[in-house]
Amino acid sequence: MISPDVRLAGNGVARVEKGYPRYGNGKVMINATRWFEDVPKATWEFHVGGYQVCEKWLKDRAGKGGKNPSTGRVLTDDDILHYCRIVVALTETRRLMAEIDVEIDKHGGWPDAFVTEAGAD
Repeated sequence: MISPDVRLAGNGVARVEKGYPRYGNGKVMINATRWFEDVPKATWEFHVGGYQVCEKWLKDRAGKGGKNPSTGRVLTDDDILHYCRIVVALTETRRLMAEIDVEIDKHGGWPDAFVTEAGAD
């Protein structure tokens, strides 16, 4: 289920323009007048496989300059829902990772938490 807090706000076309996305104060700007609200900074900065996921997904849809310039993709309702789900999934992943780390620490840290007694089933 998607969090009601993560949403696209502002006015105008939901186009990911050249030079965007930009993050600040819980907002991911996709152009000068549209943004996703309530994106935790730690979620924005979260990396998977070497990529900052929240930034990369939008950057792949942003306007480009150079020899083949483009104005950037206008996000559809499905795109907006998908991005909100990405933010929620990464936020939940961070929460679960922290919970797992606490449990590992409670049981002797890494790798001791995973050592079992010889002969125990």
